[in-house]
Amino acid sequence: MKRAQLAEENAELQVMQQRDTYRQNIERAHADAAAAWKQYDASLATERAAERAYQDAQIRFDQGGLNVYDFVSLKNNYLAAASNRVRALYDSQFKNYVVEFYLNNPLEL
Repeated sequence: MKRAQLAEENAELQVMQQRDTYRQNIERAHADAAAAWKQYDASLATERAAERAYQDAQIRFDQGGLNVYDFVSLKNNYLAAASNRVRALYDSQFKNYVVEFYLNNPLEL
């Protein structure tokens, strides 16, 4: 009888532990999604600034006021910023899908 009671208490503790783990996973997923969207916003601002710098460099290069090395460097910075923005967008969308999964909402692509 005592073993059965201990087994029941152990099972209840395991259920409580699994619930806590599940709650922690949801909270972590939510925090990750929020951080990913902030990263996306930052990468968007970085891309805009790099694009503006590239556009200005294009004008200076066309007028002969900028050498090829500096122009290509600014162009590469812009392309890297654009690439980072796309990566951040997909990362934030994926992390949002993880949150939706934990909340048992149907996933739509």
